[in-house]
Parts: sequence; C-alpha cells; structure tokens
Amino acid sequence: MNWRMHEQLAARVAVSALHRTTLSSFSETIALLSGYVHRETATACGKVHKDLADLVAANAEVIYMNIYVCVCVYVWSAAHCNTTARV
Repeated sequence: MNWRMHEQLAARVAVSALHRTTLSSFSETIALLSGYVHRETATACGKVHKDLADLVAANAEVIYMNIYVCVCVYVWSAAHCNTTARV
C-alpha cells in the first residue's frame, strides 16, 4: 500500500464520519446553527444570522431541489464523461 492509497483511505474515512454526523437537510442544518446555544453560558449565540435562517426556511424546498439537481448532474457527468472527477 503506497502513500496515495493511504491518503484516499483517510479521506474516505473522514467523509464517512462527516456524513454520519451532519444532517441531510441544508435547511435543517441552517435552523440548527441559527438556534445554537452556548454550552457553558447557556446564552443564545447563533452561528448563522436570523435573517439568513428565515430566508432559507422560507425557500427550503427550492434550495433543496437546486442542491439535488446539481448533485445529480455532477454524478451523471462524472459517470458519463472522460473526467477524473471523484464522487
């Protein structure tokens, strides 16, 4: 096993761990970040501005569909083109 194989394996493990710990919905993630409460002080300190959270909540379905379409196009083009894109 050479260093490139170790690098790829480490990247796959990192991405797998990230996928297990993140929400699958962008709008849910933004809502969670907006309502963040500091553990030690128990004060509200959102990581995302409330205006952005409101905008994302109001347009959640449109945003989801655009992300879905972009991912589908990327996966399709990577599978059907002579590129080295990794999915």
